[in-house]
Amino acid sequence: MKGSLQRLETKPFPLEREWTVEGVPVLRLSGTLPQPVGKPSSVPRRVQRFYQHQARCYLSYCQRFLLPLAEEAHRAALAATLDSSVRAMAAAFELADFGPWRAIIESVVYEGLYAVGAAVLNGTFRKGHRRKQRKAGA
Repeated sequence: MKGSLQRLETKPFPLEREWTVEGVPVLRLSGTLPQPVGKPSSVPRRVQRFYQHQARCYLSYCQRFLLPLAEEAHRAALAATLDSSVRAMAAAFELADFGPWRAIIESVVYEGLYAVGAAVLNGTFRKGHRRKQRKAGA
């Protein structure tokens, strides 16, 4: 047969992609695809296009189905971490004696930290701007 493929040599072609949420990597794809080598002809090009199409389909699957699951797991882990940190600070507060400052610190620990944690989880927390201190006598 004239034009039939008797043997196809391939070399690995690396495929890597990483998805992040708020700068934190939550999903990483790493693999290799066969890539035809040798003199170009229609059959190796067709094989290469087939593998590239399969790779694009898998990347689309990862982004459409796996990324939302990874984002949800990331947010759940962040919520658990914030909650345990606030509980540890509240426990430390209960063990210490702050004298006349107790009411203020209690307000910060039990109201402020939970409010900040909720704002972080909701994505509404914004870092405040530092105010310039005025010089005395100016």
